[in-house]
Amino acid sequence: MDKKYKHAEAFALMTYKCQNCGDTEKIWNSRDGVTPFSIRCEYCLDGLKYHINWKEDLCFPNYEPQEGMRIFVDWTKEEYEEHWKKKINDFWDSPYYPMKNKFANKEVAFEELTKNFHAGQPHTIIFKKN
Repeated sequence: MDKKYKHAEAFALMTYKCQNCGDTEKIWNSRDGVTPFSIRCEYCLDGLKYHINWKEDLCFPNYEPQEGMRIFVDWTKEEYEEHWKKKINDFWDSPYYPMKNKFANKEVAFEELTKNFHAGQPHTIIFKKN
């Protein structure tokens, strides 16, 4: 870890591997913040990718991701709230896991699901060049 950063994974290029399909992916942490141990596999959509080979993570503060590569960024409060509004609408009447069975209404669901937001929470985005 570079001692000038607060987190071991600051600006690290990390490897994630899916336990379901075996797909591996390099994901760059574009900030000095924590990253999740697992993320959804974008290849098979059914699996979770786990951070592997931690000792091979390298700090690249000036890394230039390739177009289409996933990177970790901080959620903004607005993005986080929009994410949950969409999820609530998409899954409210889901035939598999209907959210309406867990919450009294959509407003209560939104309140519960967004109450723990804090600055610096990570999420992945697909990198696009300007």
